[in-house]
Amino acid sequence: MKIIKYLCICFLLIGCVKYEEPVAVSAPSSIPTASILPTPTPASTVDTSKPNAIQPYNAAYATPVDLDLIFMSSTAIYSEVYNMVNSPKEYVGKKVRLLGNFTVGQDQNGNQVFACIIPDATKCCAQGVQFFWEGTHTYPDDYPADGEIIVVEGIFNYEEGYINTIMLENASAWVLRPDEI
Repeated sequence: MKIIKYLCICFLLIGCVKYEEPVAVSAPSSIPTASILPTPTPASTVDTSKPNAIQPYNAAYATPVDLDLIFMSSTAIYSEVYNMVNSPKEYVGKKVRLLGNFTVGQDQNGNQVFACIIPDATKCCAQGVQFFWEGTHTYPDDYPADGEIIVVEGIFNYEEGYINTIMLENASAWVLRPDEI
C-alpha cells in the first residue's frame, strides 16, 4: 500500500510528459550581436575646431588593452564589472576599455564626477565606472550629453570603502554615434 501511495505522489508531482521532437529556433534579428561592433569613423566627422572636445570613436585607431569589455556579451560585461567592484586588487594597473552611457554626478564632497554607466543584460541594474579624462577638458563644453553612448579606456584603480569606487585613470574617451552601433 505504501508503494502505491508513493507512486501516486510521484505521478502527481511529475505529471504526464509528452515527448516532442526539438524545434530549431533562430534568434530574433533585433538582439544585438558581436557583429555590430563600432566601425571606423571617417576623418571628416572629427571636430577640429574644439581639440579638447570629445570626438567620435574610431575603432581603427584603438590601442591594445588588457581587458576589452566592448567585445563581450552584456552579461559577461556586467559580471566582469561586478568582479572589478568586489575584487579590485586583481585589476589594478590593467588597461581597460569599456562601453556605456556617459553621466555626470557629484561625490560626497560635492566634486563633479564623470562616469560610464554599464547596464546589465536585463537593463534593470547598472554599474558605474568613474573616469578621469586625460588632458584639459571643460564641462559641459567638451563632454558628451548625459546618457550618450561612450567608449572609455584607461588604467584601472580603485578607492576602498564600504562600497569600492572603481575608476579608470589617465583615460581617453570617445562618443559612439548611433550609426556606429
